Amino acid sequence: MSDFLQKGCAYPGASDRKRRPYEREFAGIQEYEPVSRSAHGLVHVLHVGRNDAEGYFYYVMELADSVVPMAEEPVKSGSDTELTSTYSPRTLRSDMKSLSRLPVADCLRVGLDVVGGLARLHHRGLIHRDVKPGNIIFIDGRAKLADIGLVSRENERRTFVGTEGWDDRPCLRRQHG
Repeated sequence: MSDFLQKGCAYPGASDRKRRPYEREFAGIQEYEPVSRSAHGLVHVLHVGRNDAEGYFYYVMELADSVVPMAEEPVKSGSDTELTSTYSPRTLRSDMKSLSRLPVADCLRVGLDVVGGLARLHHRGLIHRDVKPGNIIFIDGRAKLADIGLVSRENERRTFVGTEGWDDRPCLRRQHG
């Protein structure tokens, strides 16, 4: 299996109003890409591309460690389906499920890795908008913030996006309500 993963998003034939989230996501990923390789706590985006004629964009990023260690040598079965069906990315969420309680040293290391990545984003005027255990992946055993589809400029008009329960809506209501 390769050491990268390709992800994409399509919105063919959409109205201008419905295309805005697609354009915002693409712009955020483009801004994230050069920043990603400057911090250990961010998943590295290796390439961003777009096919306007077909109405989609894509990006190539590092591949997360597998929850179940994969064999060094692929099993010759005649298809890649066997390998990909056993792959599941190792996330902080998967670690919390399997261990129920993380050792203090692991918590500190994960926290420092992720905070370092967030600090680099914020230094460049970007915000992630969906920090949660399922979006923290491990690559070579180190924690990295992933799921970058909601990255945007910090001065962008406020929108309520992200995963309910992991977003900052209560903070926003207190500050602006």
